Amino acid sequence: MFFTVDYDLMTPGRNYTALTGALVAIGAKKMMYSKWVLQSSSSAAAIRDHLRQYMDSNDRLFVAELSEQWAGYNLLLDLNATVLGAAALAGYRR
Repeated sequence: MFFTVDYDLMTPGRNYTALTGALVAIGAKKMMYSKWVLQSSSSAAAIRDHLRQYMDSNDRLFVAELSEQWAGYNLLLDLNATVLGAAALAGYRR
């Protein structure tokens, strides 16, 4: 399954290197400044619970499964080439 991870980091000047490191460690790719995409066999709740430990109590986090219906413009990465482009994922290609 593919998931999007979105967050709002509410503490100005706070260093969130641990959060971005945790996202990279689980294979997430940054597609917008605070939106990432990843492939995982975990549930959205499990991904949320894992990432929550790297955030402050006033931050916001949203994890959702990515459906076949999506569209983007001028993203930081080409989803078809980098994440969704494998032949096994043909149903997700756009």
